[in-house]
Amino acid sequence: MGGAGLRAAEDHAPAAFAASLLSSQPLVQALLGPGDQGHPQVEGDNQEPSILSPLLLDTLSAAQGSQVVEAELEGLTQHMISLQIDQEQQRRLHNMLDEDETREKARLASLSLAHAGDWLSCAPIKSLGLHLRPPEFVMALKYRLGIPIYASQGPCPACLRLSDRLGDHALCCGTGGERISRHNSLRDAFFDVAVSAGLSPTKEGRFLLPGVDRRPADVLVPHWEAGLDAALDVTVVHPLQAATVARAAEEPGFALEFAHERKLRGAEDLCRQQGLAFLPLVAEALGAWHPSAQKQVKKLGSALARHTGQPDGEATGHLWQRLGVLLQRGNANLFNNRIPNHPEPQVDGLL
Repeated sequence: MGGAGLRAAEDHAPAAFAASLLSSQPLVQALLGPGDQGHPQVEGDNQEPSILSPLLLDTLSAAQGSQVVEAELEGLTQHMISLQIDQEQQRRLHNMLDEDETREKARLASLSLAHAGDWLSCAPIKSLGLHLRPPEFVMALKYRLGIPIYASQGPCPACLRLSDRLGDHALCCGTGGERISRHNSLRDAFFDVAVSAGLSPTKEGRFLLPGVDRRPADVLVPHWEAGLDAALDVTVVHPLQAATVARAAEEPGFALEFAHERKLRGAEDLCRQQGLAFLPLVAEALGAWHPSAQKQVKKLGSALARHTGQPDGEATGHLWQRLGVLLQRGNANLFNNRIPNHPEPQVDGLL
């Protein structure tokens, strides 16, 4: 929801209490017996006795932004009730923004997309490369929270253009090899999973298209999509860049769709002519993935689970977390290598 993965106990205590109390009722009734309701009932009132107090329901209603009745809460877990509170808090935060705060609206919209925060819940296991060093974590978290990355704006040390305090230029700067390194780390993660799943993939296959040495497949997986060999092509788009930020503020996921369609226009027809299925795997720099990429990640996770004997959800969940950590590590390298510098004033002795 745009935060650091932490919830305020004061905000969610009513949800936890209501969910716990309601979920315990079948056990309470089993202990008390069918004739004992365990709750006082007004004489002449044929309605079922209330479990939750009016004060608790009013508190939940205020937290969720709509009237809550007990019957609607039955069968819901604490996670489900807390999610509604999170969504209401996010809505209020969005409504607090002025009309001209386009970037901030786009940032919050992107962070509301699926898998944008998976890296925050990943266990930092160094032996598996699933960790961020303190300078990397600080930079990644500052950017997620909308906190200025740098003390002041100034010339980018890589391209000498103006670099803003919030870090948007750093993520878009194409000078240097950090963006390529970020792409390659994600590509290698998909390749390694495909290898571990026994899919016999090929990395950066050459001469897949006749007459040119283009490489439309970061990872080529045989017989993957409807019996066709599939060219998986990884790309990362920054939703807060000038070309997409206005639409991204109004349409969460617009940058993902923009980059996905651009990739399809570039290679889908040529791949189809060669009997290949072209599958772009598009991610946002803030962590979200395009729905078609989500489908492929889930499919890869299931293939890995079948091959290794892991539960489906566990294998897929670990893959999402790994991708999230790699993406944020790549972002942090861009941030840390583009700290704006301020050249020393030239001293020539003249007054």
